[in-house]
Amino acid sequence: MSAPPLNASEIRSIKRLIDQQLRSKDIYSQIRSILSQHLDSESESVNVNSEEHVLNVMRERGVLQQLVESLHQRDMSSSGAKTGSPTATGGIGNGTPTRLQQLLHLKIVKGKAFLEFDAIGARQKFCVCVQYGKQRFQTQWLDCHVEPTIDEDMLLVLNDLSDANSAQKIAANVAELLQRSDDKIHIIVIKEDEDGQRDYIGGTHLEWRKVLKTGLLGMSVELGSSEMTVPRGILELRLELLPRPKVGLSESEIQNQFNIERSRRTKAEREFYLYSKQWFEEYRQIRPSHKNRVVKIYAECEAGGMKPVTSFVYPLRADRLIDSPSEAARFVSLISYERNESTVENAKEIWWETHTFLSKKKGDFENHAILLCSLLLGFGMDAYVCVGTDQKAGRLWVMTRSPDGEITFWESVTGARYKLGSSKSIKYQSIGCVFNHESFFANIQRTDDVTDCQYDLENERHWKSMSRMKLSLVPKSSHIALAPSSVDCVELSSRVENELKEQIMTFRRDLGLTSAFDTEMSYMLSPAIFAYEQQRLLGGTAAVKQPLDDFNDCIKNKVTEGHTFKAFPLQITNTNSRRIMSTITKNKICMDILKTQGDMVRFGLRVRAFSYPDDIVALWVMFSVRYQEIVQ
Repeated sequence: MSAPPLNASEIRSIKRLIDQQLRSKDIYSQIRSILSQHLDSESESVNVNSEEHVLNVMRERGVLQQLVESLHQRDMSSSGAKTGSPTATGGIGNGTPTRLQQLLHLKIVKGKAFLEFDAIGARQKFCVCVQYGKQRFQTQWLDCHVEPTIDEDMLLVLNDLSDANSAQKIAANVAELLQRSDDKIHIIVIKEDEDGQRDYIGGTHLEWRKVLKTGLLGMSVELGSSEMTVPRGILELRLELLPRPKVGLSESEIQNQFNIERSRRTKAEREFYLYSKQWFEEYRQIRPSHKNRVVKIYAECEAGGMKPVTSFVYPLRADRLIDSPSEAARFVSLISYERNESTVENAKEIWWETHTFLSKKKGDFENHAILLCSLLLGFGMDAYVCVGTDQKAGRLWVMTRSPDGEITFWESVTGARYKLGSSKSIKYQSIGCVFNHESFFANIQRTDDVTDCQYDLENERHWKSMSRMKLSLVPKSSHIALAPSSVDCVELSSRVENELKEQIMTFRRDLGLTSAFDTEMSYMLSPAIFAYEQQRLLGGTAAVKQPLDDFNDCIKNKVTEGHTFKAFPLQITNTNSRRIMSTITKNKICMDILKTQGDMVRFGLRVRAFSYPDDIVALWVMFSVRYQEIVQ
């Protein structure tokens, strides 16, 4: 995610600091010299009055680099004077010590050839999402155009440098950066319509290490998609290393390293493919019925290729953003479900990367199951993604095993949990295989019925395992980090509530009915909403008994004898009032409340938002009505 916006005081401090450095290092004189030389130039091939051209000249002459280094040195001396430490201060006004960092300045200049945007125009917006390891960034939402101007800058931290003045340290760091074969930058473009519905346009994994040659690189990247063989669009980028190495790597060094990595990757992929092919043939020969079981070793990724399923899962620690496995299940269940299939012929399911899934804010069973399994692994649980069937079709869910062998199934789309052997009905029918980031087991028991199977995965008579050594050959997905919520729940709740009130009054006005809202009764709905969210979060009813008892007492005190009270809650996963009202009008109980007729009809309406990481929101809408029936 982008850093939070600076306030006016912080911006003034930054401007003052830069001005001091420009004067102390005589950089102003260098800028004036550059402007004077190029304004006097007679060349007509270059737009010398362009801000972009001047900045390029300043960058080429090292003026910007000199400014950056002087700011770092100032931070270091300031920190050393205050704390006696040689480390620099990271950020303005936060006082957090950090080392000088090797940065990659990524500038997204503009887009080209977004042909599908031609028909969309300003009715929809788009943004560019960038992930580098646990660092995530997002541009502003922009109008959809065929050739949009983006002009956004991002600073990616590549390494910490202990000594800002050591050229040897920087040179050694550049050589080390070349060895990062898995550190590609994931760039995707997402569009959003007027109702807040998001869709994936295209993406790419950017090989940024070519910038190690000179420290400065301009390039165009094509955004691919599994649905189309032609690019969905092109992004023009500029990359710059900060601080810039005085001596970069040669093109032959970089290309030799790429060739070595390509050879290793191809060899590892082929070795695992041949192993998995033989392993699967052995599995099918164990029993004829195995040919009909759901055993999935490879899945199609968003780029169009096939990847082993184990590469999608990894232990994901949410730091301080998610505090328990139950909260992890609640968070994942709030991400909208959508059947993700290619729109072309011979459609196949697409397994999105976690970064794309979170950016789209919607996905299929497999996306939910992979994210939930990764989060549970992060908490240290013995968790696996299960591949099988339910009453309708193929299905993925999550299984955990306790130390004493108790089996729990987690429905990632709803957040529900089922303990094997409990009285609660389990919706899954068959199970073909289970896997996580380091294990893969296929069911070889006589039955694949979920309730009749044994889940002693280490028992070779019940489960056929893949070699962990062979699975280690599979390239792993980049470990992402969840982003803190930026949602203002109070503002969001108030805005949606006011918008819904207007729409309800319009709805009843069209029926020839008046509407009156009782503010006090609306407020009294809050304990019930709190209880419902806690019930979804923790499961069961014991933890929410007291809040519901409080709610009942409040309502009994409010509703006088001879009056009727009705209420109904809805949990919504979007924040668009038009879509919410559409959901309301499709609910029979809600419509019964909204069409209430009688004497002294008073409505209650309470909207309450609960925020989770990545701006995922549980929005509760609760309606109530109090009225006196008219005896005909």
